[in-house]
Amino acid sequence: MAFNANLGREFTFDEADLDANRAGHLSADQEIIFRNTAEVMRRRTPRVKVLLAVVFAGAIAVVAYGISVTPGGGTTAGIVAAVILAWIGALFFWAMGRNRRYQAAMERRELITVEGEVSFDNVAFDEGMGGSMYVLKVERHKLSVTSSQMDAMTDGARYRVHYVESGIGRPAPLTLERVEA
Repeated sequence: MAFNANLGREFTFDEADLDANRAGHLSADQEIIFRNTAEVMRRRTPRVKVLLAVVFAGAIAVVAYGISVTPGGGTTAGIVAAVILAWIGALFFWAMGRNRRYQAAMERRELITVEGEVSFDNVAFDEGMGGSMYVLKVERHKLSVTSSQMDAMTDGARYRVHYVESGIGRPAPLTLERVEA
């Protein structure tokens, strides 16, 4: 199939990216993007994470103690404050785990190719990752696309889609092309 400039513009890939993905590997530009992303994620050292955990635990203890000895505060108020802060800390460390999964996926950079009819019926709207994303279904695979990317495709048509798992949710297509049945 020939390179489709409209799909390339909407999904931000060029003919060299598509040719490399067709051959089963990432293009030089795609490799740079994934390698740099993994490098940025790798900069967070384990020592910093342990220090954050210790500081956060200490802050919880200090706040809980301070509230419990304050007139009108009491032990119950101190425990409630500690539970709330512990919950916030748990969310923080959950996000750190999510970042580790994302980093591992960027380091693996395993290209996946799927071919089949695309479906937009019952499109699921996903407000994640800071913007409006929609679910593109290709066979049993689900990918995230924007509304303009969705508009560049034909519902029910057959496409070959190349993507890399993100480790943290639905991946987005790297390149794609319409193929004949």
